Amino acid sequence: MTKSITFEGILKSSQKELLTLIPKVLEARGYEVTANDDFIYAKGDVPILLVSHLDTVHYGKPKDIFHDKKQGVLWSPQGIGGDDRCGVYAMLEISCYKPHLLFCTDEESGCKGARAVVKAMPKAPDVKYIIELDRKGKNDCVFYSDRNEEFHKYVKTFGWMEAYGSFSDISTLCPSWGISGVNLSIGYYEAHTKQEYINLFHMRDCISKIKEMLRTPPAEVFKYVGGYYGGGYGGYYKDYDWDTRSSRRRGSYFPSTSTGRKPKGQTIVKSYCKTCHCALTEYNESKIPSTKGYCIICTGEDTWENDNEIVTFICQECGGEYPVGDASTLYPDICNNCYQAIMSVK
Repeated sequence: MTKSITFEGILKSSQKELLTLIPKVLEARGYEVTANDDFIYAKGDVPILLVSHLDTVHYGKPKDIFHDKKQGVLWSPQGIGGDDRCGVYAMLEISCYKPHLLFCTDEESGCKGARAVVKAMPKAPDVKYIIELDRKGKNDCVFYSDRNEEFHKYVKTFGWMEAYGSFSDISTLCPSWGISGVNLSIGYYEAHTKQEYINLFHMRDCISKIKEMLRTPPAEVFKYVGGYYGGGYGGYYKDYDWDTRSSRRRGSYFPSTSTGRKPKGQTIVKSYCKTCHCALTEYNESKIPSTKGYCIICTGEDTWENDNEIVTFICQECGGEYPVGDASTLYPDICNNCYQAIMSVK
């Protein structure tokens, strides 16, 4: 049995191949593994459950993977699949700490694997809380419909910043088992597009923070507290009970379980800026005919309006809103003020 698997090997494997390979890796590392066509569960010693999903939105495997070593970025013209192969890789690396591990299938198709898990395991594993590794960026923590404020405070003591998302496997697991859970950033960006990329530096930072959480598990179980969740994508009560409201939100996948309404401000990634290589979207691409293919930052344009509303982003560093024209050049997910502060640190 093999004890190791490379990140590139994970990225280039199909969901079916990972269902076969991962149990062998975990068994070689001393785990007791339960595996079938829907999920892989490995019982651990540390009373925290880590969750990721094995599928991606892309139809095929990435054939060509490129690595910008200076920026620490991986991408593929076929779609890199960082959502959620970053989570899969991170869980395998963290497995040396012996937490409980759960790999689900078909999250992108409506959390089918997670639904199969709660049917096969109606009683929750003996854990204090659940961590899902299926969030973009480097600092986000998303709680969905779990309103346990004590749990929120606890998670944020490790350096995470609360954000909002649509859904993930814990949207099914937590209310079914009655245990609180959080979805944490794991270093990928521009998910659900061919322009998706992985920042290896950010992924490494996320893994370090998760390891710190595993070193100090709480004494008591954090219990799931159900409640209404708006999150900027419409709203729902637990387990996808979406209401009829929708709102503007920067580019995100809108689940098929919703009312079917897409937010007006949905970002569509087109390509990369020819100068700074940031992802061009319907908001930040220059509208001047002679400068097509460049972002409005590189062309010096002012911010512009869409549907009579200024489009704003959420800074992944400070959590504040900023207009698209104030995005930093190298790191478009943080505002220019935070970028200048980071670059000024010696």
